[in-house]
Amino acid sequence: MINFTLYKRELRRSILTLVIFGAVMTLYISIIVSMYNPEMMQSLEEMRKMLPELMSAVGMKAGANSLLGFMSSYLYGFILIIFPMVFSILRGNALIAKYVDSNAMVALLAAPIKRRTIVMTQMSVLLTGIFFLIIYGTALEILCGLQFKGELEIPK
Repeated sequence: MINFTLYKRELRRSILTLVIFGAVMTLYISIIVSMYNPEMMQSLEEMRKMLPELMSAVGMKAGANSLLGFMSSYLYGFILIIFPMVFSILRGNALIAKYVDSNAMVALLAAPIKRRTIVMTQMSVLLTGIFFLIIYGTALEILCGLQFKGELEIPK
């Protein structure tokens, strides 16, 4: 149902974007996880109780007094949702709209390949990239969280 030649070509084109997003995620995740301080969590919780609207505006939620809560509050509250979304917008534009704009879609459609196969191939490339970003982010979080022995509850 997908064209493997087109899949490999578009996956190679996605590598630079994936590397850039991976580098930014590495920077962000390593800095946020290294900022975790178990002694400071109580003061942050008190600040959250005093200024709930302000803290929720920056992504700080209740229950962030453990490493897992801290990571889910700061990383998954906003930024690790935005990275795959921006990646999908950028690559989605490059996978379909750029072909249409440059009239290269005519060459693709002239080949003996069904339109559905072309679209499914492009969608597979996009989903593969998002999958790699999520797996990389999760592995990096676990790796960075290992510096706090006994704090990161990996099964949760």
